[in-house]
Amino acid sequence: MTTNKCKKCGILISPGVRLCPDCTPNNKTGFGCLGKTIYIFIILGILAYLSPKQSETLHCGVKVLNVRNRPGINHEIIGTLKKFDRIIVDKEEDGWAYFTNMKFANGGWVIKKFLIDVEQSKILVRKEKEAKIKQDNIDYFNSNRLQVISNINKLTKEKNFEKALLIVNKYLATRDIELLNMYDKIKDDILRIQKEQKLVAKRQKRIDSQFHPWDGAHINFERYIKRSMNDPNSYEHVETRYWDMGDHLIVSTTYRGKNAFGGIVEVWMKAKVSLDGQILNIFK
Repeated sequence: MTTNKCKKCGILISPGVRLCPDCTPNNKTGFGCLGKTIYIFIILGILAYLSPKQSETLHCGVKVLNVRNRPGINHEIIGTLKKFDRIIVDKEEDGWAYFTNMKFANGGWVIKKFLIDVEQSKILVRKEKEAKIKQDNIDYFNSNRLQVISNINKLTKEKNFEKALLIVNKYLATRDIELLNMYDKIKDDILRIQKEQKLVAKRQKRIDSQFHPWDGAHINFERYIKRSMNDPNSYEHVETRYWDMGDHLIVSTTYRGKNAFGGIVEVWMKAKVSLDGQILNIFK
């Protein structure tokens, strides 16, 4: 059995019904679809307003916070909260919060602005912990200054700059002049070493590009050898080694191939090669 759709409100109605029961002025409620929707939202709003507020877990955000028996600074103090004490706030009134916890089973009132939520409490705890560590480091340095400076100097002489920098950073908050100068020098040494390492890596990459990645043969030297052979197709690479001489390489290659009589022989050749891979001299 097919159904019809009301053109006004969109609900489905039986085929035998001519008028939509929700849209006609003769329906019992007299609201229609829009009126019913508004009515439901009004009821939900009233229920939300009248429903009790959920409890909220907060922490004391100051060193000491007075707890009173009623909201207001003129009422009796019944105790105190310490920093980070956890409480459960049940209701609020004029900037005051009523709470309960194990210490105040019967409840008490505190000024709401001095309370912090759980996330704020975690941040504050972390900051205070960091501040304490910082102060402990300052106190230790002031009591053991000569020993700390001596340890840093020893590490720099051993070229252990990373570890030396860690120690300097640990006590940098003291603003000690000698320590600040050591910090600048160590940073310069580390930057210098990093630059040197980059140059060495770049140079090595330049050298490595001259050799085949699969068998280690020197590309240009191998071409030269094949051109000098009686039968280049008989070439078989055995081993290649090289020595870095600073401004050039000495490359040694051992290979097998056919001689003029067709016999297979093993030959050793050595060449002087530039850092760009160009053959400079051949040593047979």
